[in-house]
Amino acid sequence: MMMDYLGRKTNDDDLVAIGGLIDESVAEHLKAGTSLTYDLGGTTSCSDVGISIANRLTDKLKER
Repeated sequence: MMMDYLGRKTNDDDLVAIGGLIDESVAEHLKAGTSLTYDLGGTTSCSDVGISIANRLTDKLKER
């Protein structure tokens, strides 16, 4: 959300696009439901969830 906000505030289309990719990466991770934190009914650490989301984002950025 912050990247999208900053991109719109500064008219930076790249930041808006990256914000969208971050949102997509988080949504895809949650939809997969395979590694969730305790608060979402899983047993995965926050660090491992973050790494998983970062890996998804990295893959998306490589595709650009």
